[in-house]
Amino acid sequence: MEVLSRAVAKLNIDWPAEKQEQTVKSKLDERFLPSRSAQPPRRALPFFPDLHTEVSRSWKKPVSTRVYTPQTSIYSNVAGMRRHGYGAMPRAEETSLKASTLPTKPLKTTSALVGKAYSAAGQAAACLHTMSIMQAYQGVLLKDLGESDEVGVDLIHELRLTADLALRATKETAKSVGRSMPALVATERHLWLNLTEIKDKDKTFLLDAPLNPSNDAITTVTNRFQEAKKQSAALQQFLPRRAQIPSAAGREQQRPSTSSSQQQQHRQHQKQSVATRAPPPRSWEARQHSQAKSSKGKTDLRAVIAAKRASSKRS
Repeated sequence: MEVLSRAVAKLNIDWPAEKQEQTVKSKLDERFLPSRSAQPPRRALPFFPDLHTEVSRSWKKPVSTRVYTPQTSIYSNVAGMRRHGYGAMPRAEETSLKASTLPTKPLKTTSALVGKAYSAAGQAAACLHTMSIMQAYQGVLLKDLGESDEVGVDLIHELRLTADLALRATKETAKSVGRSMPALVATERHLWLNLTEIKDKDKTFLLDAPLNPSNDAITTVTNRFQEAKKQSAALQQFLPRRAQIPSAAGREQQRPSTSSSQQQQHRQHQKQSVATRAPPPRSWEARQHSQAKSSKGKTDLRAVIAAKRASSKRS
């Protein structure tokens, strides 16, 4: 706490004092051992606004913000990053010849958002490697500086270089952590938006809404959902409804089905035709079918046979 107090004073950081609770003295304390009130009270560590600025850079667009930026990702480009599981989330499904995919679009979106949060956290962990190396190197340089009789200019210059590189790595770590936080917030929004009737276009807008710790985001989601419902209700009132065209299955259901008595009569006619070796009498549907064919201009087969017989007799 003493070191932080000097650092806050040197860097001109606001560190407001917290209100301490008054402890009631007990007759069982303060006899020989020091009481707990004699210990220094716990205090929340200072909030660094400059670091928060770097963390919250990607909170304006949680979904469309890229995880990797080529300009500043040099501090997270660690050797063996993907091999050690820092690059992307390990696959949950079993390995096979054919890559398996999730069945529905909402599940794919949830998986993509969770994978984005994991990649951003892995990038932050990779930055810690660079920052830790710089800080460990600073410790060695400071040890050499304390053991030497003379203060070398080269040693001071090396300490300043390592301090700057550690600060840049810290800045990149803060950005990476900041990218993982809105990705998780977008995942939570996506889970709740799937329970509503909002269109996919409106869902995309709400997922990419700015991240705000207050309730402004919830108000935005509610207002957007209410506007979408009002628009859909207004369109249903003014637009005429289309007449539904019955499907093939519906047309088949609308056809009159033959009764059981007609089926029994048809079976009896078939038995009589087999016994008498004569063709069975045609039903009413068959007669209607033949009349429909003749109405289309086709020649009846019986008329053709009768004409052939008459011509053979004449000859």
